[in-house]
Amino acid sequence: MIPRLELELSDDLPADARYWMPPPDEVDFEGGTGIGFFQDVRLIINVAPDEAQQIAADEREILRIVDSLSPDGATFERLANLVEFYDPDDAESSGVGPAAFERLEQYLDEWSPLQGLELGVAGIAHALASVGCIPVASCRSHVAQYSWADRPVVYFAADEPHGRWLEPLVRQAGCGFAIDDERPDFLLLEAPSITEMTRLTAAILRESETGWPTWLSRTYEPVGLEVDYHVY
Repeated sequence: MIPRLELELSDDLPADARYWMPPPDEVDFEGGTGIGFFQDVRLIINVAPDEAQQIAADEREILRIVDSLSPDGATFERLANLVEFYDPDDAESSGVGPAAFERLEQYLDEWSPLQGLELGVAGIAHALASVGCIPVASCRSHVAQYSWADRPVVYFAADEPHGRWLEPLVRQAGCGFAIDDERPDFLLLEAPSITEMTRLTAAILRESETGWPTWLSRTYEPVGLEVDYHVY
């Protein structure tokens, strides 16, 4: 069972969107520190399309398995945490049974196939970074006393052309746009569940292969900086 909530969404780009992109001197290419002054984030930028495709494919399969093994939200949370932050020293106390371990075994690694992000938002973060946007922070929302976000969210930086390209895909996937008054420089994607987020991930990757406009850059390209595909 994938946790889901009722959520009113706006699938139009916010009228007050700033479409801010960081200037080169605010991007820590060497250290990989994220932008926006969020805690415990890292820079994910100019991701190669094939890498984004692989992360999204792994995420879809992990989500399928976790969903099939989860009769309730609490079980989903335990299994998702197992994959996201696997530590072999804590495996026995995780509350996850041997059958679930066996189903998820190929994805259990101290460096998660989700690249250190959470199930359901890892794919969309890397998909955005493969088309010239910069993901800033994300949360799948948690079935727990404390959750950083009360619904699945991804904050990201994008200029207006990229935002306009994304708009119909966001609408078709069942996601929405918003602006956080405390972080007004960034666009915010939100969804009633991570099902819609993974649907949007697939749409971005598909359209970037088959319908990419020639006038739109796939990479963050500040003036004077030689750009190559890379990810931190």
